[in-house]
Amino acid sequence: MESLMQSFKEYLNAESYDVLEKIVGYIDTHYVMDVLFDGIDEVKFRRSGRTLLTIYLRGESIVTLIIFGKDERRQFEMVQESFSEFIQKYYTNSRTYHDGKWMYIELCDDSHLVDVLRLIQIKRKPNPKVITMCGYRCDLCKAYYRNIRKDDQRAGLSLAWRQYYGLNIGPSDMYCDGCRSSKRNAERIDHSCPVRRCVLDRGLGSCADCLGYPCEVFVQREGLCFAEAAEMQGERFNGEEFDLFLRAFDNKTRLNRLRETKRMQTSQVRQSIVAADSGNPFRNVSSSYRECSKNISPPSEPRSLPILPNRKA
Repeated sequence: MESLMQSFKEYLNAESYDVLEKIVGYIDTHYVMDVLFDGIDEVKFRRSGRTLLTIYLRGESIVTLIIFGKDERRQFEMVQESFSEFIQKYYTNSRTYHDGKWMYIELCDDSHLVDVLRLIQIKRKPNPKVITMCGYRCDLCKAYYRNIRKDDQRAGLSLAWRQYYGLNIGPSDMYCDGCRSSKRNAERIDHSCPVRRCVLDRGLGSCADCLGYPCEVFVQREGLCFAEAAEMQGERFNGEEFDLFLRAFDNKTRLNRLRETKRMQTSQVRQSIVAADSGNPFRNVSSSYRECSKNISPPSEPRSLPILPNRKA
């Protein structure tokens, strides 16, 4: 996914990429999803036959498609007035089909990102324990016991760790139940992880909740980001290899994105409180919004953007 995100920079302006990165970052830290890219302009986040969100790349904007079934519409309408006029207008004007209300919401910047994240939360309840205490993703790690049972790729992980981290751990020694495992005799590769001890001692969910982040303790388990790995390997770098074996450990990128969305959510709550105290619950929340276009209709055909490198159309 990270190699795919890097390629999108070529097709989106800075503001559009920024909001895309924040949405993807939120999903990456709260949901286990398969990411499906059509090679042109459509990215789906899907799991077990159900789509959480579809994003369309539009150069100067992105369009998010969220489909609400009957139960989700009922949940939204119970709290509808707490959303900005911008989102309420999209909800009211969106068409309802046999499988739900299709909301195509165009975003030029992050002015309404928090509300879009709330819609995603209504669609599917987020899981704050998708990430480990230091920000790794167990479900993406080839040493995680469930992945070993499903498709043992520890040989590739062992090689990647040797190349990028200088760790000489054989495939047979790679087995981990995860730092959040409640098993009495849980097996972990890193039994003495200082981050896990620190997070538990402080009563936090992860490093993202700590005012001292990033600190010296976190740095001891900080993984390589995409750019650092690419610089290290030079011409030998393979983005798909990074996604397969190393993205699970790119915790700083993941936590930075998560902390930014948390900051924005907190800021909007504060604005809502101030606006409510003034007698107008939407004064500060909706005054800054701008529509990218007056009417967004479902795209009948994929937009004719160039096919991105190393991807099939």
